[in-house]
Amino acid sequence: MEYKDFEKAIGLMVSHSSKLNKLYSEFKIDLIDSFDEHNTLVEMFWDEVLTDRGSDWLGWYLYDKGGISGKPRKDIKAHDLDKEICRNLKELHKYLVDSKYFKNQK
Repeated sequence: MEYKDFEKAIGLMVSHSSKLNKLYSEFKIDLIDSFDEHNTLVEMFWDEVLTDRGSDWLGWYLYDKGGISGKPRKDIKAHDLDKEICRNLKELHKYLVDSKYFKNQK
């Protein structure tokens, strides 16, 4: 998957999450359970695109590092040997490509 498509897909996920968070923080409307099917669909998509290890790294970046907020936390870090990896979306994509974690990667 080219970076521009990866960035767009993640951007849509970030936007969706931001809207849900805004509804909750401003109006105390919790719609997260209303999107179970949507979340399942997104997971199915990524499972078709990424290997299991790739999906693990994407999940780590989005939910552990906080990338789903659009502003990944700088205090949460991952390392490959002594080198920090996946600090931002572009580095995550490069790591997934370099590690051959995209299925059907040429």
